[in-house]
Amino acid sequence: STRTPARLRFHAVVDPPSVTAVDASLACVLKGTGAKHAVYGFDPASFAHATPSGQRNLTFRAPINQRKGNLAAGPNFARFYLPELLPKDVEKVVYLDADTVVKKDVAHFY
Repeated sequence: STRTPARLRFHAVVDPPSVTAVDASLACVLKGTGAKHAVYGFDPASFAHATPSGQRNLTFRAPINQRKGNLAAGPNFARFYLPELLPKDVEKVVYLDADTVVKKDVAHFY
């Protein structure tokens, strides 16, 4: 929610098979607002050789929780790779999980 939606750029990071569907959904939701969006597929295997520390192996370990699902799933770690995923001209990021609801104008972040 904002009074100036044209200033917003939404970057969604999803699993690669979901890119097309999420892109179409965002285009529909944002139509006429002036806000821009981009959708990126995150495949953890493609980052195994490009970790910030230069390590060549990338392993996710976390318990499988009945209520929360597989916490070791690759997309759960995509936020750590935002500097590599997002365009270089992105200066600020407000990271929101999919279950986060924003009730006030986000413009105050900028």
